[in-house]
Formats: sequence, structure tokens, C-alpha cells
Amino acid sequence: EHLRGKYLGLAHPVAIDYLRKLGVTTVELMPVQSFVSEQFLVEKGLSNYWGYNPLGWFAPDARYAVVDPVVEFKTMVRALHDAGLEVVLDVVFNHTAEAGQGDRSVLDKVVPGYYHRLNPKTGAVETSTCCQNVATEHALAQKMMVDSVVMWARDYKVDGFRFDLMGHASKAN
Repeated sequence: EHLRGKYLGLAHPVAIDYLRKLGVTTVELMPVQSFVSEQFLVEKGLSNYWGYNPLGWFAPDARYAVVDPVVEFKTMVRALHDAGLEVVLDVVFNHTAEAGQGDRSVLDKVVPGYYHRLNPKTGAVETSTCCQNVATEHALAQKMMVDSVVMWARDYKVDGFRFDLMGHASKAN
């Protein structure tokens, strides 16, 4: 019971056996990249458990781990693969959790106005459009997204990706 909702819970033989009995061949996980709850939820004593508010594109979220998210995520993928199941991740690259969090994002402190679309009046990360604040038209933002999926495929051995709203995220130059 202590493994329910955790990487190791999905890796448990009982869970895997259940999936195989259902005829499942591929498991698609909602976003597991490190994420945070939006401030308005926290103020209400709620939390975001969906994962669509990413903070770190290169790290599995610790909330789904018992102790070590990296080891446990890799263990889960290996167990699913050993059972003949593929693992697909839902990834979120069109926005980050930094929108509306202060005047600048961490990435925009490195290169101001490059990784995120900024509100021209406030200089803060743009939040007027639904989930479209990453400047996906910029080469280094694109490289970071590619580097992330390569890392998840190479280091964590995931089999594929579903890109959240990516067809709507880019602006043509």
C-alpha cells in the first residue's frame, strides 16, 4: 500500500500482472518531470498532482518516489520493459512553472528575455496565453527540449513521448 502512486508501485509485480492481464502493451505516464503547485492552489491548501506545471525538464518528480526518484524511476522502467511493456512520457515544454513567479524566471536570469516570452509591460514571464510562455522559436530553447527527450530516452530508457500542446506553442519568426 505504501507504494501506491509511486514509481515503485507501478513497478510492483501485482501492478504489472494486472496491466498484462488487461492486454496493455504501452504505459503512458502523465508528466513526471519535476513540477510545482501553482501559488493560487497552495494558498487554498491544494496541490497540483497532474504534473502540467514543470520546473525541471531533466529530473523525475520526487513526489512519486519513496526515497530516490532517479533510481526508482529507472527501476520502474526496467520492470515494465522486463514485462514486455513500453513506457511513454507526457512531456510539457510549452510552458514552465515559473510563469507569474516574480519578475523573471531562472532561465531568463541567465539570458533575459530569451527562454520565455515576456510581458512587454511588466517584464515578467508572459501568462496571458494558456500555457504558451516558452520561446520555442529560439534555438537554445529548442536544444534544451531536444536534450531533455534525449536524456529521458538514453538515461531512463523511455520508449516515446507525447508532447503537450506543442503544435500550438511555436511562433514563426
